[in-house]
Amino acid sequence: METLSQQEKLQSYYKWHAHIYDASRWSFLFGRTSLIQHCKKINPGAEHIMEIGCGTGSNLKKLQSHFPGSQITACDLSEDMLHKASKKMNHHAGRLEFKNGDYLDFSDRPNTFDIILFSYILTMVPDQFETLIEKANRELKPGGLIAIVDFDSSPSSLFTQWMKKNHVKLNHHWRAPLQKKFTARLLAKKPAYAGVWNYFQFVGSKP
Repeated sequence: METLSQQEKLQSYYKWHAHIYDASRWSFLFGRTSLIQHCKKINPGAEHIMEIGCGTGSNLKKLQSHFPGSQITACDLSEDMLHKASKKMNHHAGRLEFKNGDYLDFSDRPNTFDIILFSYILTMVPDQFETLIEKANRELKPGGLIAIVDFDSSPSSLFTQWMKKNHVKLNHHWRAPLQKKFTARLLAKKPAYAGVWNYFQFVGSKP
């Protein structure tokens, strides 16, 4: 019997979760708005932005609000999540592009993007962490920003195991590879629910 790949597991997981994502994730996914606001302060005139793992489009609406003149590329592995996102967005001709599939399978577009955003996706594919940021580094313009918000750690083994069942790996060593590739403009670890878990924010510029 063949074992499902991580991508296939995530596609199956989000086929059902797409219907309850917006109602359930607001209490977990902290730091998304402030991350975008920080990028706006650094590069208010960003022309081309990409979000990897855009989900149902909550961040896309914030990006569109903060960067109204930007072209936005939205990628997600789940066709069901992208369908939700597409229905939620205000489509501007030539200003919003949806791409369904694994980001690593897409052809490189070197030196194209001013901002590439990963929101609560990297801890779901920890084995691809460094490969993903390598690709993002290639696709960013010189001086472009990589922006990441994600789960970090938890002192609770029960919470850690529960998150693992939801395809999230906590306690990942993310800091060193990011700081090796990018100049940190924001580096923060923050508690959620009085420290039941922590999340991290990182904004780094490409040298």
